[in-house]
Order: sequence, then C-alpha cells, then structure tokens
Amino acid sequence: MRVTIHYTNWPPHIISLPAQTSLHEDNDTETLLHNLKVYDYNYDAPEDGHDIEDNITCWIKYVHDQWGENDMELFDLRLDDPNDQIRWDSYKLYKKECTVPTSQYSPPCGYKRENYTCPKHSGCMTHNVTQWYNVSIMCKDGYGAIDNRNFTFYPTRNQAPTWRNLPKHLDLDLKQGSEEDIIFSIMYQDEENENLTYEYKFMKNDGTVTAYFRGDPSGNYFNQLGNISLTTYLYDVPKNTSYTIEICGHERRNEICELLTIDLEDYCGPVPTCSSLEKTVTTEEPVPSTLFDVKTAVANYASYSNITFTLTSRSANTFEIDENTGIVTLLSTLTASYPSSTYVLNAFVRDAQSCHYYSVCPLTLHVTYVNHALKIINSVTTTAIHEDEAKTLTLFTIETSDLNDDDDVTCAMTNPSVNKPFYVTETFSTSQVYVVKNYIAGTDVTKKLSSAKTVYTLDVNCTDRYGAGEVKTFTINVALNQPPVLQQLHGLVSRNVDQSTMFSGSTLITEQAFDEERDTLVYTCYVNNSNVPLKCDVVSDTLQVKLRRNVSISSEIGDVYSMKVCVGDAKHPLADCGTLQLNFTTQHSYPSISNLPAEVEVPEDAAIGYTVFTATVSDTDIPAEIHTLFLNNRSNDTIGYFELDRYAGSITLLKALDYETKKRYTLRLTVQDPFLVSPELYKLVIKVKDVNEQNYLTAKNRSITFKENAKVGRIFHIGLECTDFDEEDTQTITIAGGDHVEYFLYNITTRKIHLAKEWDLDDSISNLPSTTTLTIRCTDSAMHTSDVDIVFNIEDVNDQKPSFILDKSISNNTLSDGSVAIKVDSSTSPSEPLLTVTCVDGEKGNHGACAFSILGNGLGRRYFELRSVTTAGRRKRAGVKNSAVLYLREEMKLNYNKNFQFYVKVSDGGTPAQFTTVMLTANFTATVDPPKAAKSTTCSGSSACSTLYAILAIELAMVAGLSVYTVYSLFCKNKNKIDNLALQEAVSKDVKRRQFSNSKHRTTTFLYGETIPGKGKAGLGTFLHGPDSMPGMSTSIMARREYRTSSSSSESSSDEDDWITPTPREMPSRPQVRRIGESTRFEAPFSSNRDPTLMRHIYSSNTFLNGRLAENSNTRRSQSFSQSRDPVTGANLVKASSSLSNTDYETGLPAPIYSSDMSFRI
Repeated sequence: MRVTIHYTNWPPHIISLPAQTSLHEDNDTETLLHNLKVYDYNYDAPEDGHDIEDNITCWIKYVHDQWGENDMELFDLRLDDPNDQIRWDSYKLYKKECTVPTSQYSPPCGYKRENYTCPKHSGCMTHNVTQWYNVSIMCKDGYGAIDNRNFTFYPTRNQAPTWRNLPKHLDLDLKQGSEEDIIFSIMYQDEENENLTYEYKFMKNDGTVTAYFRGDPSGNYFNQLGNISLTTYLYDVPKNTSYTIEICGHERRNEICELLTIDLEDYCGPVPTCSSLEKTVTTEEPVPSTLFDVKTAVANYASYSNITFTLTSRSANTFEIDENTGIVTLLSTLTASYPSSTYVLNAFVRDAQSCHYYSVCPLTLHVTYVNHALKIINSVTTTAIHEDEAKTLTLFTIETSDLNDDDDVTCAMTNPSVNKPFYVTETFSTSQVYVVKNYIAGTDVTKKLSSAKTVYTLDVNCTDRYGAGEVKTFTINVALNQPPVLQQLHGLVSRNVDQSTMFSGSTLITEQAFDEERDTLVYTCYVNNSNVPLKCDVVSDTLQVKLRRNVSISSEIGDVYSMKVCVGDAKHPLADCGTLQLNFTTQHSYPSISNLPAEVEVPEDAAIGYTVFTATVSDTDIPAEIHTLFLNNRSNDTIGYFELDRYAGSITLLKALDYETKKRYTLRLTVQDPFLVSPELYKLVIKVKDVNEQNYLTAKNRSITFKENAKVGRIFHIGLECTDFDEEDTQTITIAGGDHVEYFLYNITTRKIHLAKEWDLDDSISNLPSTTTLTIRCTDSAMHTSDVDIVFNIEDVNDQKPSFILDKSISNNTLSDGSVAIKVDSSTSPSEPLLTVTCVDGEKGNHGACAFSILGNGLGRRYFELRSVTTAGRRKRAGVKNSAVLYLREEMKLNYNKNFQFYVKVSDGGTPAQFTTVMLTANFTATVDPPKAAKSTTCSGSSACSTLYAILAIELAMVAGLSVYTVYSLFCKNKNKIDNLALQEAVSKDVKRRQFSNSKHRTTTFLYGETIPGKGKAGLGTFLHGPDSMPGMSTSIMARREYRTSSSSSESSSDEDDWITPTPREMPSRPQVRRIGESTRFEAPFSSNRDPTLMRHIYSSNTFLNGRLAENSNTRRSQSFSQSRDPVTGANLVKASSSLSNTDYETGLPAPIYSSDMSFRI
C-alpha cells in the first residue's frame, strides 16, 4: 500500500498589528512603534514560545496620507538581526528620524520660521497638515502565500501653552522703580514642557513706541521665567500715565499673545514676605490630598488686603495652588526613584497694593519610594514531558504580580544541579516574561530524559529590582517510551492459500504494529529454509508478507510453509514476535488459446473496426469458467492500432494501416480464468497487404502575375509537386483544362509551365481577359487523379504611343523641316482657333486618355495655349479620342516680323507615359503704318526760306562728316578683320577640345536679351559676327548679364530659357575671350546707340564659326548674316539670323532652343 501525503501551505497571518497607533508630532528621533508578529499555521503557534517559524518576508506596501499622497519616507520595517529572519517576531516597525538636509537647526523644522510646519517625505510630521496616515504592511512566506494588514497612524498634536499668571493690569510705584528692576515675571504651563521664545511690543496709549521697558527673549516655565524690566529710573517719567505691553510667546508649533496694561502711580503698598516650607510623603500619598498651606509662610498675612498665590514647578500637571487660599493640592500619583525623590516648587505671593512686586516662597516635597514584594501567581505548577521529546517546549510561563508598576522582574532556578534537562529564561531581552523550557539533549547525556528519573522538582525564585520576591516549586513528570505490539501476528497464525489464485508478488497478510509514540518500527522476518516461497516487504511502518515466487500446482499441493515475524523500535528491539503458517492447496487448471494461426493478412485500406482475428479459449475446468484475454504489447509501433475485446476474444482495427510505413505487426496474448493465468504467451503475426493509394498534387504558388508584354517561353515558377505514398508508383502531370489552355505549355522534363503565345490585352480580336485559370492534373499508374487550379493575373502595359491628327485646313502646311506652319499677325484674336490636334491611342482605360501641353517656357508657351476637347461616342474597346485646340494667350504686339518654333506634346495616361510631339512654326507678321508724303514749300525770300537754307547747310556738314567717317571705317574694318580671324582660330581650337567635356554646369553670357539653354552636354562656343556685319569698336561701357545654367537633358527642356536670375556686371569695350571654371565666354562690345531690345546674342556649346558648324552629339546651331542698303535713306542695313536647336532624347525630334531675326542700320 502506498500512502501519499500532500503538504498544505497555509498563508501567514499578521497577528500583532493594532488597528491604530499614534506618536507625538514633535518626535524627531527614530522611534520603535511596533514589534511585528507573524503566525504561520505550518509551524507551532507563537504563543507556544518557539523561536523558529516560517521564513517570512515583510515590507511596507504604501503609506497614504489623508490627501492620497504616498509618504514612504515616514516609516521603516526592518529586521533588527538580518541573520535571524525566521523568528515570528523578527520584524520591527520604526518611525524614521526627521531629517531636513537644508536646515541648520535642531530640531530641523516646525518653528515660526517654517510657518510651524515640516516638509513631507523627510521622516517629519505636522499635525496641522496631515492628521492621519493609512499604512499597509504585507508579509509573504517561503511558498509565496501573502497576508496584508493595514493600520491608521495619527500624529498627536502639540498642545499650545497657556499663561498662568499674566494679569490684565499692573500698577508701578514711581518712587520705587529704577533701571534694571523686574516689574513682572511671565509664567506659563505647556503639555510638552517646551521653552517659549518671547516677542514684545511696548506702546503708549496713543500707539507710539516707548523705550521704558524691555523683556527677556526666552524662558521656561519653572526656573527661567520671562522677565519684563525697566530701562530707566521712574522719578522723571510722567506721572499717572498708562502703557500697553503686547506679550507673545511661541514654541515649536504654537504661539500665544496677551496684552498687559502698566499704570505708573505715585505710591505702592508694601510687598508681602514669606518663608520656605518642607514636607515628606511616600509614593502611596492619596490623590487628591493637601500638601502645603502657603499662607502660613506669609509674615503678617492678616495685614494685607488682597493676597494672591501662583505656583511654578517642573511637574506642572502634578500640583495645583488655590489662587486665593494658597492651598497646594496633589493632582496625580507621585513617582519617585528608590529610595526617595525631591520635588521643588515656587509659590509667588502678591498683594493688590504692592503694584508689581512679589515674594517667592520655596516649597520642598520629599517623596519616599515604597517597594512591594513581587509574587508568583501561577495556578498550574505541574506538567508532563515525554522522554523522547526532540523539540524545545515551553513547559511553564511564570506569571508574576507587583504593585510597583515600574518595577523589574528577574527569575532564576535555585536548584539547577538536580534539574539539568530544564532551564528558566526570558522570552526576549527586556520582556520581563520568564518561561521554563527543556533542553535538546543531543550528545549531552546529563540533559537527556530517561527512565532513570521520572519526576523533576524545580524551585523558581522571582525578585524585583530591589530583591523582594517569592520562590515557587514547579513539578515535571517524565512519560516513558512504550514498546510496539503486533496486531495480526500474535502467537501462531495459520491460513490456507490457493496457489491457483495467488501468484508471485501477491500479499498474503498485512501487519501494522501499534506504537504509542509512533516511533520508527523495525520488522524482522525468519524462515527455516531457503525454499520457503515467502518474503517480507516494509512500507513505512507496515509489514506485508508476500509470495516471492509462484507455488507449483502440480508439485507443491499440500505443502506447509511458515515464517516468524518480530517488531521493535530503537529502545525496544524485538519487543513482540509471532509465527505465520501457510497450507497451499488448489483444484484449478490453466486456460489456453486453441485456434491461433501462424499469420493473418489484412489489406492496408481496411476500414476502422475491421475484425482481424477472433480467439477461441480452451479450459478443462468444470463447471465452465469465465475467461478474459489480454494484449501484452510492449512495442510502441503496435500501440493504438488494435483493440482486443477481452471477453469475446475479437481483435479489431483502431487505426488505418500503411504498407509503406510498416508491413508486419506482432501481438502477444494471454488468457486467464478467475483463478489462473495461462503460463504461455501466445504470439499473433499480422501481415499488411499493399493497396494502391490516392496521389496529392500541390503548388507553392497558386497565383501568378505577369505583364502582357511577357515574351513567349516565359517560365512560371509554380512549384508543382505530386506526392504518392505508394512505392514504385509513377505520376504524370498535365494541363487538364482552362479557358485559354493554348497560351500555356507544360514541360515534362523541367516540370515547369511556359507561356506558349503572347498575351495582348489590347488585341480586340482575341479579346483576352486580365485573369485566367489553368487546371493542372496529376495521374498515377492506378489512374488516381488530383487537380490544382492556378490563377494567372496579367498586368496591362502601356506599350503604344499615341498618334495625332491635325485638322485638314492646315495639314498641307507642313514645312521642309517637318514642322507645321501657323500664321499669326497683330490682328489675330485670342478667341480665334489656330489649330486642332486630335489624339488617337489604341490602349484601354487610363492608358488611352490623352493630355496636351506645350513644351518649354519660351515664346510658344508665352503666346499660345491648348484647350482640350473630349470626343464623344466611345465604345468599349475602341481607342479613346481626345482633341485640343490651339489659341493665342494674348495678342502679339511686336513691331517686327518674328518666326519661331515650338513643340506640342501629346501624352497618354500610362505609367510611364508614352508621348508624341508636333513641331509648329509660328510666322508672325507685324503690321506697319505706311510713311506719309512730305510737304513741299516754295521759297521766295521769306523767313521760312532762311530757315531752310540753314538746314541745308547743316546737312552738307553732316555729309562731309560721314565721308570722313567712311574713310575711317574702311581703315578700321581691315584691321578688325585681321583681329577677328585670329580670335576665330583660337576659339575654334578651344571648341574642338571641349566637345568631349562632361562638366556638370555651363556658363552662358547673354547681352541685352533672353536666351534659352538647350540639352547640349559639352563644350562652349562663341557667336562671332563677320567683318561685314559688325560696326566699329566702341569705347562705351555697357551692362552685361551672366547666367549659370545646368546642362542636364531633362524632359522639360524647350525653346526658351528656364527661370534664370541675372547678375548685372560691366563689360569692357574691347572683345575678350575669358575662361570661367570649365566654360569659355566671348564678350562683344556694342555702342550705346544700338537698340538692345532688337538684338539677341547667344554664346553656347554649338556655334557657326564663319559658316562652319561646331556641334556635338545632340545639339545643332545655325546663323547667317546679310548686308543691303535702305532704299529710302541709302544707309547700310545688316540683317542677322540665329537659331540653336537640340535633339530630344525621348522623341528623336529637333527641339528648338533659340531663334532670332535682327536688323539694324550702320
């Protein structure tokens, strides 16, 4: 028999915490508030006096004041001895020391300077701020069980002092008062016996300050009084005047004030005199009682009209004096130290006619200490203890009584030599509670209890501090250990055993001996020979006699076997013995299985519940017996597959078989009747028959996404895998179905699916969807199939550029450079349509939606705008048609003809967008008013003729000047031609060297006009004027602007400048070639009479030099010069034209950068 004992952990209990406690608010030192006691039911109760308890851990959970603030710095719960934390009273609760680090005073706070308060979280208390705290303490044992207790802590208020003798009015005799005389002594009483700090205001009746008086700054209430004295002689002070003194006194927490009126009079009566009194009493003096009659000490008491009495003493609350009779009365019990103590009191005697003057009567009281003898009051003085006690017990708690409450107690054993197993001790230091305990003897034989002595008499003497006490006798009886006794095997015990029902390990008899002390029992078994089939097993204190082997039915019928059994304990070995005698006899035979085959075949797909085999049992016993069969399988690979009906003998299938996992199982059976178990272990072999099984097709990726422009042969990584549990079976994967099977191909070798045809979502004939599903199938040799569906998602790709259609009215106006000409003049209105551009895109959805814009920020965007028009009548799969009409933004008000080019960009809504451009050439014709005919005048000597003659003379002078100028010009022209040729050659070399430069930024200089940077990437050329088109050099200084622009080939490049910021500078009159960074700049002078608004000059990477083109991979520059004569004036006319264009990387079309026509006279 097995007995399991479960340990129950009981939660600890805090048993000593009071519901509330208090402490005076002025207690600044660390103070022990409570000795925490924690009881744990798993150990002995604390009142039993045991020191050892559960391992308890305690802590303060929170300290909430009445305002909800947690002041954890007010208390401390700690182990006084960290090495002894398993005592039930090891924790102590302290109020922490009041500490204010910033204070230089002691005590550190609470006075008038701190507004009578102390800061929180410093271990200090202020009753006026916080009247109570809720303190929570938690304790936890070694197994985590917790107890929580709360208590309320009240800071006790500091009581305000009170005046004892302060009158409202005093009269002073002018003839008697002199400097330093004390006119009044302040007396008060205070619960906490604190000294007062005084503050005074000395005032006349009109409220002004007087200097006739002064007061002591502080004093106490018994022998250092607060005195008010005079500062001058009174003989020259105004007579019969009154003064007011405000007297305020404050201690740590309180302040009291009072007004005293002083009248200066011409005469005061005599001062009463008195002598000292002395008396002796005991501490037994009754309360109340009369101690002194002070009026008996006053000389000529009857001669005074109105005498009053006051009293001062250190024990102000112990004594009281009657103000009128002078009787001193005892208010509370007198305390004294051994053998006696003395109290000193001062009685003050005043007369109403003596003004402020008084006499002091010393009173001396001697108190004799009365000591009462201590008594032991225990009602029970006899107890018992067992001789085997292994723990320290509290046998007696000595109870004492003493009429002296403040007395001490000391107890001791007077006869320890005859009582060595016992001792008397104090429960803990200063507890003054004594107990009688027993020693744990250990190896000390003198302290061990035994049968050698069974009665102990202890004489205990308890005395007080002065030796007065009593002796009392305590008796302890020793209970002796008793021997164990057998309960079942007394003497000879005979029993019959049927070996057909009792087998090896069977229990024949159980013996549990009785022991009064529950000592550990020792059993001993004896047999007379080794053939005895019996053995002894001991579990705890119980003996079991069992068969150690099977007893033969055939050869041991009628045999008798016996065993002797004895029991004892440590003090009583072999204390009791008995004999067990067994007679073995039986009449039963063994059952067997008669139809067991060599092997049973079961198909692997046999259903759950399939009957594998049914056993037939054979048994010769009469009458027929009930038989039970058992499966004795110990192998894990057979557990859970088969179930045996123990009574029907049928074996059924519990779990599906798998030929590929295991092909053969072996079961072992036994059979038994109510008496015997078959001695043979029967083996049944089960063979698993193979059956072809279903295959399983899986795909890692069942959703595939590709773009419509994917190439034929594209491989889709689907991760097909066909699983078949049949060994040596073959599987074939094919495309079984789908809406667009012809677009896909399965490769048997790579086991991958390929794209067989291009998938065009924009093909209106095939009308392919953006999602299609393909069914993949796996087939094995038994024609088992499994399918998986793969979803293909086709993403639309914007792969068609939009095309455009121009309106028929101008479609034939295409110029030789591919641009379309637009004619505009000064009268063209912004509301007049100039051109209609229609976009055609075969894409669907947003890809077919067109947008129109004018490239660049030049003249094209400045003067023109596009207004979109959507064509109605869309069909589902038809291309989207949008149109835009070109208008003028504003009327062109130029006074010269102007030709310039710009691009219209047509883009679709795809990402990235596809686009097409249309290059337009704007031909602007300026409208000029014809010249008016000159008036003719006939001159006949009038004043008008005189004027005309003067004009003609001036013109002749001008003709002469022009002739001289012409000669000079011809001379300078040849010289300039030579200089320009040399400059051209130098610049040409520099241009060629820089054509391969990849500098990030270029510097372009513009003179009096706007220029647009193109997309050129290398080099910097110079615009040079031919010798026939350039006037002579001028010495004038004119403004020049410099710009730094980026040479990036962004899509936003156009025929005009991007936003640029000019920097005005001055340019010298002579032409210069200057190098700045990686750029070369040509600076040409012009005379100040040229109109800068009609001139534009570009210095960029591509320039014609004397008709030769310097160009890089994508930029083109052209310019020309011509000279003629004005048919009206006959003046020389120079006409220059220049253009700079760039090849657009995306469209491949020329993107004009600059175009200009200039003409001027020379």
